[in-house]
Amino acid sequence: MATTVRFIVKGVETEVVYEPGDTILDTALRNSVNAPYSCMEGICATCEARIVEGKVDDRAEEGKVLTCQTKPLPETTLLVVDYDKV
Repeated sequence: MATTVRFIVKGVETEVVYEPGDTILDTALRNSVNAPYSCMEGICATCEARIVEGKVDDRAEEGKVLTCQTKPLPETTLLVVDYDKV
């Protein structure tokens, strides 16, 4: 079953299909979602977002993850990523 990712960036919601193996940020960029990022190495925290729904492979602190390093778990069918509520 495919995973759908719903991005919320600056009040705009975009729903796309996740490609297995990609990070959440890869999925955003592949689908022209205007997600914030800088280093893509998990150092700068520019890509930090809150996971509102779904499960990810990263240890989310208070629901927050670095999207350049995080992937949805295979059983997740809907992942909601909110860049506005960080």
